[in-house]
Order: sequence, then C-alpha cells, then structure tokens
Amino acid sequence: MTAFLKIDECERCKRALPWEFIPAVKVNGKPLPGTGVWRSELDEGICLSCRSDREAKRLQEQEATEARTALIQLLGGPLPYRDFTFDRFQVTPLNRLAFERAREFSPALDNLYLWGPCGVGKTHLALAIARRCFEESVSVAVLLAAQLSRKIRMKEPFQEQEAINGLASFEALILDDL
Repeated sequence: MTAFLKIDECERCKRALPWEFIPAVKVNGKPLPGTGVWRSELDEGICLSCRSDREAKRLQEQEATEARTALIQLLGGPLPYRDFTFDRFQVTPLNRLAFERAREFSPALDNLYLWGPCGVGKTHLALAIARRCFEESVSVAVLLAAQLSRKIRMKEPFQEQEAINGLASFEALILDDL
C-alpha cells in the first residue's frame, strides 16, 4: 500500500472526495501481488449521490414522457392535446355557463351533459375535462358515439354486458358526438 492522498472533485456538486484503497486479494493468507489498488469514488466525473439524483431525474422525465404519450393517445392526437385545454377555450356570453360547469366538474360527484349546435365548443370542453381527469390520475375513457355503438352492437348478451362493465369501470367516461 502506498502512502499518498489523491482527492477528486465531483463535477456536479463540487464535493471533494478522497480516493479509497481496495485491499489486496489474499490467497492462503498472503496478499496476491498487484491486487491492492487505489481507486476514485467518481464515475464519469460524478459522485454516487449525484449519479443517483441524475438517474432519478431521468426516470421522472421518462415517466412524464410516457404519461404525455398516453394523454395524446387518449385525446386523439397531438392537435387535440395542444389545443383542447381550459386555458385555450374562447369563452363567449353564450357558452360561459358551459365553461364554468366544465371547470367545476368532478366525476366523483357529478354527471355533465353538454349540448348545443356545432362549433360552440362541446368537444373542446369534454377533452379539457378528460385532460384534467387524466392529470389527476382519474381513470378516463373518451369514445365517439359510433365507437360505443360498435363495441356493443350485435354482440351476444354476455359480450355486451362485458363491454358495458368495462366502460362502467372508468371513473370518467366521455361520449362525444352523441
């Protein structure tokens, strides 16, 4: 064992860390020559705690990306994901009440039925509700009326009931174009 002290600095946290000595491997009670070594605690220039922080951040970013992808799929693509939010909804005197009810909507407490002529924002509000439910970890499904019909129409009674039970298991079920 040599008597020197070498200190490395972590690139991220700037903490000074001394090298550590790894003792020699012993064979029949005698140290094997060349196996006792000094080594740095740094890996890729950063310490263990900074590596752990970096890995946790990477996993968090990966989870956020997966959640974003799932939300884009739920809402029907990148365009509805980008556009259909409460912040982007254009409130007018004619649709103010619907907007307020949609913002206050809680699937655990209420049901909500939006009706009106084409182009007043029913789908926009429905998908904004779906987004908020998804972000609050409420199970949500979005279906067009035609998709609902295809799931249930011309099925055996037990298959029809299975489809109904599957849809009833969601905490928020949004039917569009009913």
